Amino acid sequence: MIVSGLQRPPLSRTAAWREVALTAGVLWLVLGGACFFLGAQSIYDRWGTSLNAAFVLDIVFLIGCLAVIVFVLWRQHRQGEGIAELGWGRPVRTPVIVIAVVYGLAWTAMSYMRGGDPLAFPWQRPIMMAVGLVLAFAEEIAVRGLILDRLARCGTSRLIQIVVTAGDHGPLSRRRRAQCLALPTWSPPSFSSESSQLSTSMEVVASPRSSSLTR
Repeated sequence: MIVSGLQRPPLSRTAAWREVALTAGVLWLVLGGACFFLGAQSIYDRWGTSLNAAFVLDIVFLIGCLAVIVFVLWRQHRQGEGIAELGWGRPVRTPVIVIAVVYGLAWTAMSYMRGGDPLAFPWQRPIMMAVGLVLAFAEEIAVRGLILDRLARCGTSRLIQIVVTAGDHGPLSRRRRAQCLALPTWSPPSFSSESSQLSTSMEVVASPRSSSLTR
């Protein structure tokens, strides 16, 4: 595996899968259990489905993602490495950047198709946009960084790498699902897809006791 022009040393399957399992456990425990299930429930109980609820949920996930970043740095430090070995600073091809920009614009357009004024600028928006950068970085460095690095270094097939990383995206997709589908009556979502409003699914999943949506 080549990262930043360097040949990565191979790992035994036991060591590599131990790292993968540990990272997956941290993701599901911190982001899935603490942030989504406990955090979303308590936020819903106090603020319901409001702009402030979306803002507080972003802050909760910011704390969780900072913990994930610290975990990744710790695992890399144990091997005498940093995030450069996981791909940080690696040149990116232009087509990849174009695809990412188009995807982001499409995500934003679909968010506003549900309602909201894209020109509105509540004070929460710039903060949530900045938070979104941290959340995205944590996702990339943990899943597509550390996990893919370990799997590739032990010779795991690409198909298995795709399946494993898809499963490890569970806690992160739950966060997006709890934020990105905004109700039309709310203030508009942030430009950043990582900082969108709370969704109907948050209300259904985080509050199973409620059988109807709060309008």
